Amino acid sequence: MNAATFSRTWACAREAVGLPARWGMHGLRHYYATVLIHAGASVKTVQLALGHSTPTVTLNT
Repeated sequence: MNAATFSRTWACAREAVGLPARWGMHGLRHYYATVLIHAGASVKTVQLALGHSTPTVTLNT
């Protein structure tokens, strides 16, 4: 899937669930991290899932 196709698909999905227009991939990353944390994942697990260099980067973000 190329970027233009994803953007159109994402815009339709985002609008359908009522997310604001500014909500994009970066917002999804933060949401994913939040879901992991609420599910009891360790900081190390979240760090690895997001590709952060250290657990400190994850905690500061």
